[in-house]
Formats: sequence, C-alpha cells, structure tokens
Amino acid sequence: MARPEHLTGIPTRFFADTGDIHEAEEAKSLMGFLDGVTTNPTLVKKNPEIAAKLERGEFLTLGQLRDAYKNIALGLSELVGPDGSVSLEVYADQTTTADEMFDDGKEMFPWIANAHIKYPLTRAGLAAAQRSVLV
Repeated sequence: MARPEHLTGIPTRFFADTGDIHEAEEAKSLMGFLDGVTTNPTLVKKNPEIAAKLERGEFLTLGQLRDAYKNIALGLSELVGPDGSVSLEVYADQTTTADEMFDDGKEMFPWIANAHIKYPLTRAGLAAAQRSVLV
C-alpha cells in the first residue's frame, strides 16, 4: 500500500526507529507505508538475534557486529525501497575522534543506495560531518 491519499502533499515523513527488520516490516504493515528507518549501533545491539547471542555470553567481534549492521541496513533499504531513507549512525563514545567517525561513515555510506549517515552532536561528530560534506 502506498501513502494514503490524505497524506499526499503533506511535508511529513514517517520513519521507524529500530535495529530490527521485523519491527520495521510490522510498522510498514500496520501503517501501510513507511518513508524510512533510522537506526544506530545501540538499536542494532538490541536486535533479537544479536541480543540473544549476547545473552548467551557469546562474544561478537567488531567485524561481526559491523557485518550484522550492514545486513540490517540492506534489509531495511529493501523494505523502504529506493525512494525511502535509511539513517545509519556511526559508533561513537566520549573518546571517538572525528577521523574515526569520518572513516566509519565513509565505510557505511556505500552499503546501500539510500543511506544517510548520522554523526553525534559533539565537536568530533560535527568535525566528521563537516569533512563528509567536503568530500
């Protein structure tokens, strides 16, 4: 189902905020459409498959987590289609540098054609975002 007729022309877009493809599918099914999905490393960590592994005490390497994030991004991108948007947030903590965030975003951006990279609102995040605009 497409966007309901009474919402056509309204500059509002509807996004699900999740790291779980099944949740996004359910949201799209309930609403009949979905303009996009926003996600981040914390939401991906809560993905049922990843959460179950962590609860069992399984250790996931950074590469395995990155692969899981990429697979989730691919599924979400397919769900919302080429006109939809999928926001992918770079990982950052208090010690993450602008260079690390920029490199992370640069790696994530080509995963899907409808990616939007999110940086945290910190000095380093803003520096990374500014660098991204200049590329």
